[in-house]
Amino acid sequence: MNDQFSQHAHMYDAMWHWPFRQGVERPTIAHLVGDVTGARILDLGCGAGIYSRWLRKCGADRVVGLDRSAGMLAYCREQETREPLGIEYTDQLLRSMEGAFDLVLGVYVLPYAATKAELAALCQEAGSALREGGRFLTLPINPAYHSGPEYYAKYGLRMLTPNPRTDGSQVRVELSWPPYTETLTAYYWTAESLEQTLVASGFGDIRWRHHHTAPHHEADIPASFWDDYINVPHASIIDCTRQRGSQPQAQRQSTRASGRKPEHSSLADPASDHWTVTHPSSDSIPDEEWNTLLSSDGFYQSLPWIKGVERAHETTPIITVRGNSGLRRNDQQDDQRFCLRELMSGLPGDWEEPYLWGGVRRCTYNSLLVASGPLRRETVRALSDTARSTAWEAGKQGVVIPYMPLADAQELADAHPESHAVLHSADAGVWIDPQGWQGVQSRLPAKDRRRQRSEMRHYTSNGGEVTWERMTPALVREIAPLIANTRTKHGRAEHEERVLHTFEAQRRSGVLGSAVACVSRHGGEITAVTVCYQFADRLHARYFGADYSRRDTRFDYFVTGYYEPIDHAARSGARFYHLSIEALETKVRRGATLFPLAAVVGTFGPSPLTPETVSAHNSRFVRSYREHFSRRPYALDDRWKDALSPNTP
Repeated sequence: MNDQFSQHAHMYDAMWHWPFRQGVERPTIAHLVGDVTGARILDLGCGAGIYSRWLRKCGADRVVGLDRSAGMLAYCREQETREPLGIEYTDQLLRSMEGAFDLVLGVYVLPYAATKAELAALCQEAGSALREGGRFLTLPINPAYHSGPEYYAKYGLRMLTPNPRTDGSQVRVELSWPPYTETLTAYYWTAESLEQTLVASGFGDIRWRHHHTAPHHEADIPASFWDDYINVPHASIIDCTRQRGSQPQAQRQSTRASGRKPEHSSLADPASDHWTVTHPSSDSIPDEEWNTLLSSDGFYQSLPWIKGVERAHETTPIITVRGNSGLRRNDQQDDQRFCLRELMSGLPGDWEEPYLWGGVRRCTYNSLLVASGPLRRETVRALSDTARSTAWEAGKQGVVIPYMPLADAQELADAHPESHAVLHSADAGVWIDPQGWQGVQSRLPAKDRRRQRSEMRHYTSNGGEVTWERMTPALVREIAPLIANTRTKHGRAEHEERVLHTFEAQRRSGVLGSAVACVSRHGGEITAVTVCYQFADRLHARYFGADYSRRDTRFDYFVTGYYEPIDHAARSGARFYHLSIEALETKVRRGATLFPLAAVVGTFGPSPLTPETVSAHNSRFVRSYREHFSRRPYALDDRWKDALSPNTP
């Protein structure tokens, strides 16, 4: 690595007061480093020593600053002479320093590795310095940084980007904070290369962290000023741990009551090319890798949908296992469908305790995205263990992942002896007949067929007309009040502005391009709408809205929510129309099949959940559905039998 820095130590020291460093960088480092009292820390690529001095003043027991630049080291030693803090400065990692540190901090050091060999040498140096279990916190160039050269200008820097971006390509970084200006050459590395190099250097539990801003009372600049940077930062933050040996660790049962943190299978064996990574959001995950895991049922786990949810609400971490990848979303939910007390109704336990929730926000279908192959079981275990570790670190009582297809839930629960697959709901959908609604109707009892024909006659006699339309901005503005009305009517108070915000987020993520609206009009006015999304050979109904002030719209729900979409699905070649978890009786009468959904629940400490209590609960749950739909036994898919123990009739 060439020395670009020897002449700029005074500038770097002065730039500690740069608004960007005080408003974002320093608060982020402070938050992620945490309490350093008594810690032993190596500041790798210490530069002018600003973090070395800060860490020592924060209470670190030992701080060593390491830098290859002779000019920077001379400046650091001069500052140490002026203000003795007991900091050591060196240009190499001495043998006595190997395994001596609890934390290695590498702020903007990896971007100056010009080759893969240099990148590996830096990561290996960090690994050699750490004790087993020690952390490496480092800031590389964000693999998905904004390509606009002026995007970061208001924060005092410009990124002049290569096209295309490839491993090792140069990035010109222009720093500007009057009276200082400077241009540096950095190097771009993909997320995959960074992760693989870290794993090969003995690191695991790799997490991509969020940036933070200064607390309001400490900030001279409004927090909103930093929004563009927080959304697309120029640097990422990687937080990883030096592993205890190269083989995956044997899983150890541990409990919160005993005060022992659960250990997890890191899959960090360099020979296996598999490792766990926690991403702060979906933006750092390559579309191509994610898409290889999606089946035709995976619309609500597709990246455009997740990105739309993130833009409408907030980002939350995504746990992945790279290589033979498995991916799992962790997210705290908020409405009654995601109330643990309701989901666990009838089971013993204190379900008011805080749990870490898994699954896409507000999603009632969370499939397990894991590639098939010989390492599938090990990958699922790594996902389970990392989720448990994340829950422990967050101070939660355990982990719950609701609304999983039963087979997926059973597979994930089998990965840990303290996890259980608990039935709690059912998903509904219609298998599409090539003849559309008429073909589906022919399979139903005569009473149901007569009901449907009557509903359709009343709709047309009242002047109802249906059109299929793309989600243009004009249509979105027209239907947003109807969707808000319906959600409020059913107990989920939602303002029109929130609906508009959701669709705008979906437009930005690209998922709105797969949406199509079944629109009902009476006298030229929109009276009802069902918004559907096409994905692979599935059509998904997601939003319904109606004008409840009119008396001629009584049957709009059935027409736009069932009959017309089934015909549309047949015309477009879809094989399945997905209807979700509510109004199951109504859906079954119109041709729907029900599929069992389960929550995977894993707790820390003594739990009243045992295999026996869960088995008994699941048996009762299946019997209740069998009894409720006894006149329409065809409505229950064969997978309901998989929830029963072998001796259950």
